[in-house]
Amino acid sequence: MAEKTVTAELSRNAGDETAAENEMGTLPIGKLLRKMSLPLIISMLVQVLYGLVDSMYVARLGDSALTAISLCMPVQYLAVGIGSGLGVGVNSVLSKKLGEGDKQGVNRAAGNGMLLIWLVSIVFVLIGLFAMEPFYRMQTDIEEVLEMSISYCEIISVLAFAALHQVMMERLLSATGKANLTMVSMLTGAVVNIVLDPVMIFGWFGLPAMGIAGAVYATVIAQAVAAAVGFWMNLHFNKEVRFERKGFLPDGSMIAEIIKVGVPVALSQCLISVLAFGMNNILLSLSAVAPGIYVIYIRLQSFVIMPAGGMSTAGISIIAYNFGAGNRERIMETLKKSILVNLVIAFFGTLVFLAVPQLLLAMFDASEAVLFTGRSGKLCLLGAP
Repeated sequence: MAEKTVTAELSRNAGDETAAENEMGTLPIGKLLRKMSLPLIISMLVQVLYGLVDSMYVARLGDSALTAISLCMPVQYLAVGIGSGLGVGVNSVLSKKLGEGDKQGVNRAAGNGMLLIWLVSIVFVLIGLFAMEPFYRMQTDIEEVLEMSISYCEIISVLAFAALHQVMMERLLSATGKANLTMVSMLTGAVVNIVLDPVMIFGWFGLPAMGIAGAVYATVIAQAVAAAVGFWMNLHFNKEVRFERKGFLPDGSMIAEIIKVGVPVALSQCLISVLAFGMNNILLSLSAVAPGIYVIYIRLQSFVIMPAGGMSTAGISIIAYNFGAGNRERIMETLKKSILVNLVIAFFGTLVFLAVPQLLLAMFDASEAVLFTGRSGKLCLLGAP
């Protein structure tokens, strides 16, 4: 009797594990997209609070501080773009290997993805140490803005490993269908950032007031905490992924596969960096406060872009899994429903920007010049003629 009970328990556990592993291949697409994307969307919206809260507090330091943050956006987008590209590449390859039932391939995808993240982190350290001052001196000669921009971006670049590791840990969870756990990581980071921002910027509780540098350190610390939480959750709850030594051995074919998927995503994100660089230079020729208005718009715009990003990330995991499983019908259904939802999100986001720009700008304690110019130039910033 005891043997039968043990056998039944083992069978039930095996069945539960199989159901969990095959959910991306069996659950109705609409329900699966909701289940996987909603935690991601919530998490990514919370993630937007990093930049939004920074901007709201930094705005109290003056117009030059807002302009400095705007000039730093190209560097930030570059780091985020490369990290997101590699994350999507690992996400796609890992999900495909999972669908094929290739457990060793899953571990190699995770390990080689981490190798790429470490390599990129080293490159950003070099950029931060040697490229920041010449990069900003060719854009402006306003000393206050220069000093703030260089300080901000040196820290962002040298400590970029925190943001890159956070993205990778979250993508590993998402790739195996555990999108709800990514929300825990992102929420943790956001809460830490929101708490530390005023403490480090204005010097609360006896700490020195660090100004704009405090905003960067608060963000980096929050990203490091989120990365640590994500790593812990991958170790304890992500049974499909194992961080084994042999998984970290460089595998040329695996790296090539990750890069093949990730480079187009990274390039599209890096184009945003180029756009921000060009826009800042155009705006600086018009007014010293104009880049500050631009950064406010970008921070608010992220609340529209991030939900679409969450839907796309969930869709990529589902498509990659079903591609590995050879289920073309589920792939096409996922594509159609993801595109439709993203169109709806974009439409309503545009309506909000056009309808209540005054309320949106009122969130920032900026000068009258910034608020007036932002309201009167809202259509130009949205790209209308």
